[in-house]
Amino acid sequence: MSVADISVLLAAVVAIGGLGWFFFGPRRARSAQLGDGVQRVVVTVKGGYSPDVIKARQGVPLEIAFDRQESGDCTSRWCFPTLR
Repeated sequence: MSVADISVLLAAVVAIGGLGWFFFGPRRARSAQLGDGVQRVVVTVKGGYSPDVIKARQGVPLEIAFDRQESGDCTSRWCFPTLR
């Protein structure tokens, strides 16, 4: 194996590791802000969702506002399979 082969192999391992961390690494949750008895959070939609994890108190109404900054059809509808 030449130096070029080893360099390419190392670069590939680093790239795969970085992608794995990006897609499967830990997510930071943003807490909803409580005001007037309602929890509120704004989710920005621009190539993804920010925040993509929201912490909210159980038993308190939650209002989620989606700020869509793109026109893609994929982000025009949302589904909440589990709200735990």
